[in-house]
Amino acid sequence: MAKKIEKRFHARITKNTAQGGSWLTLTRIDEPNLGNGVQDYTAWSNPSAAKRHVKKILLEITGRKSIKMVATKLGENDKPVEFMGDVMYKVAE
Repeated sequence: MAKKIEKRFHARITKNTAQGGSWLTLTRIDEPNLGNGVQDYTAWSNPSAAKRHVKKILLEITGRKSIKMVATKLGENDKPVEFMGDVMYKVAE
């Protein structure tokens, strides 16, 4: 039987604070022995589009349909300017 290893899918969505700035997304897969794995950077006009992109990548890689994105940083007027989320999953080695 194949040995299973645990991986972590990490996503971060951050607002570029420049005027008219876009929402930047970073998705990354961390492996226990290899450190940081696949990375993907993209820019979006609004946070909803960025979240849809993150969910699409998550579904392709892990087969899971959702990731809990938590607001980790607030900007002016107490509006969120950064979201982060993690999903742990196992794959056959």
